[in-house]
Amino acid sequence: MSTDVVLLQDLTGSYRNDLPNLKKQIPIAVNRLTNPYLEEIFGPDIQFGISTFKDKPVSPFGAPSDYVYQSELAFTSDIGTVKNEVDSFSASNGADGPEAQLEALAHTAFDSDGGLNYRSGSTRIAVISTDASYHVAGDYATAPANDLDSNIEDEDYPTIAGLKSVLETEDMIPVFLVTDGVEGTYEDLVDQLGRGYVTSLNPDSSNVSDAIKYAVAKSNLGAALEEGTTSSDEINGDGSDDIIFGLDGEDQIFGYGGDDFLDGGFDLDYLYGGSGSDTVSGGDGADYVEGNNGPDTLIGGSGNDTLLAGVGNDVLQGDDGDDILDGGLDPTFSDSDTYVFDTGAEYGILELGVDQITFFKPNDKIQLSQDTFTAVDPTNFFASASTVSDAETVDETIVNVGGDLYYNENGVDPGFGSGGQFASVSFSFLPLTSSSFDIVDTD
Repeated sequence: MSTDVVLLQDLTGSYRNDLPNLKKQIPIAVNRLTNPYLEEIFGPDIQFGISTFKDKPVSPFGAPSDYVYQSELAFTSDIGTVKNEVDSFSASNGADGPEAQLEALAHTAFDSDGGLNYRSGSTRIAVISTDASYHVAGDYATAPANDLDSNIEDEDYPTIAGLKSVLETEDMIPVFLVTDGVEGTYEDLVDQLGRGYVTSLNPDSSNVSDAIKYAVAKSNLGAALEEGTTSSDEINGDGSDDIIFGLDGEDQIFGYGGDDFLDGGFDLDYLYGGSGSDTVSGGDGADYVEGNNGPDTLIGGSGNDTLLAGVGNDVLQGDDGDDILDGGLDPTFSDSDTYVFDTGAEYGILELGVDQITFFKPNDKIQLSQDTFTAVDPTNFFASASTVSDAETVDETIVNVGGDLYYNENGVDPGFGSGGQFASVSFSFLPLTSSSFDIVDTD
């Protein structure tokens, strides 16, 4: 089943200081949620649409240029397209404290201006990011009552009961990402709606990527998901197949037995999968991620992370930041570890960093996604060079300079184009060749 996620963003003036973090974090969230290794947690075939809201364009609620709902981007899985849209955001106006969240949510469910284009039969999730409370029916009593249809018109705000009916009819799950000052307000709203979730944003929205990940996972998994708090937690799995999100704080999470999924969330975390086939994701912050025995998938997330896989055929993906990737050293050399380099977008749109692969064994592979390394031709892509200057002018697109790996996006032209160094292999048991790589098309 496909999943359509609408990012419904408050663009009133009070959100202005949060926008720099929002612009950085939302594309990262899209990358995480569309990672094929995490499909079981976030759902298959996820696409993202974007809508925004402010408030009524009449005094005392808002300025004449304000609006209660506006779609900005139809559903897509292209991270570059999402990033370009979010980069265009600016926040202004909204004359009073509360805003038009309820009315915007109703129009999101209806796709009132036709700009989202929901897929038939999709799971529908609206992720509302705001730092303000909401207007309700009666606040604009001089206008006609809100008839809760798809027309965007001059009328009062909707009733909560009416919005509840709309969300049930359109089968939409609301998730409210809100700052601490209004968290209780939205928890009460979720109780009245009979559906949805609330998660806390930092005052500057610096944790919005991890909050969106948690929100979508919670919508997909419900009670099967265990979560920490916004403080520093120690969470222990029970030996079964645990799904644990640490959320904020410097957490220590231990999966122990079972095939676990562990996510550290925001801040510096220590994550230990234990025995079994585990998927362990650091989230934001400089995390220490350990898989231990078994075939594990380790994902660093944002920050300079350390990934230690242990014995087994493991997948290690550092993502953003300068990460240390250690697949473990099996004395029989029978392990086959895969080091993944894939941002879900063209190289340079999202930060990749320079990852250090500590031991590259004979059966290991470096996996390059053609979504990111777009200039790579699988039939002829690898070369070695003596110096970085030489690497800049060879025809091949992946160049090894003494263990340092460069993406030479523009071939023989000077420089690396949009590319650059993306990895360093500290020690390889055999010389690196084209057979050390897997070139994959993830479309």
